[in-house]
Amino acid sequence: MGNCLRQLVVLSSVAAKCRKFWLVAALVPLSLGLSEPALAQTCGALDASGSVTCTTVGNPYAGGINYGNTGVPTTVTLAPGVVVNVTDPAIAQAVAISTGGVAGTGNPATLIANDAAVNLTTTSQFAGALFLHPIQGNATITASGIINQASGDNALVVQAAVFSSVPGAVSSVTYTGAAAPGIIDINGTGGSNSVLIQACTNSACGLGPAGIDGNAIINATGNLTGVLAVGGFSGFGLQAVASGNGTATVTYNCGTIK
Repeated sequence: MGNCLRQLVVLSSVAAKCRKFWLVAALVPLSLGLSEPALAQTCGALDASGSVTCTTVGNPYAGGINYGNTGVPTTVTLAPGVVVNVTDPAIAQAVAISTGGVAGTGNPATLIANDAAVNLTTTSQFAGALFLHPIQGNATITASGIINQASGDNALVVQAAVFSSVPGAVSSVTYTGAAAPGIIDINGTGGSNSVLIQACTNSACGLGPAGIDGNAIINATGNLTGVLAVGGFSGFGLQAVASGNGTATVTYNCGTIK
C-alpha cells in the first residue's frame, strides 16, 4: 500500500439524489433511523470483563451473532477465519452489538472482526453486516476481510452508532481491506439512503439526544462497491456524521470506491 494516496475529507453537506456512492464527512443529522437486531445467536457468554471471542467452531453462523442490550461495556471479537453467512430475511443484522435500550452509564461497545468474512442477504430495511449500538459510551469497530450485503432501503453495511447523553462520545470505524486489483473488499446492494461504512453519533444517527456533542471518525482502506436498486437515490461510500459541535473526519488510504 506504499503507492496509495491518503485522502482526508471533512465536509459540511452532501448532495442528494446521487446515483454513485460518495466519500463524505458531515456535521448534519440524517433521518436514516435504526432498527434493533433481530433475534439471532451468540457464540458464548460474556466473561467478567464483558468480552467474548467467537471462533471458527460456529461457522458459518447462519443465525448471525447478536449481543443485545448487555448493560455492560462489551467487546466482541471475531477470530480470523470466522464466517458469518446470514440468508434469513427475518434477520436484519449479521453481527450486532447493543449495550442497552435506554441511556446507561459508561457502556461502550467494541467490535473486532479482522480477517473474518461476513455475508448478509435480507429483505429488511436498515440492515447491517456489522452493527454497533452502544449506550453512553464510545462505539469502535476494527475490521478487515470480505463483507457482502444485499438488502432493502437504508442499508448500513458497516455502522457504528453512538447514543449518549454525555458530550464527547466517539463513533469510529477502521476498515482495512486488501485493496488488491480485482478484489472487492466490501460489496453492498441496497435501496435509497444506503451507506457502505457509517460512523454517527446521537441525533446525527436519526435518533438519540439532540444537541449533544459527539465525534465521528472513519479510516478506511480497500475496494468498496455500492449498487443502488432501481429507483434508489442517495448512496454513500464513507459517511461520518457528528452531532452538536462534534467533528466528523473521513480518511481514505487506498483502493477504489464506486
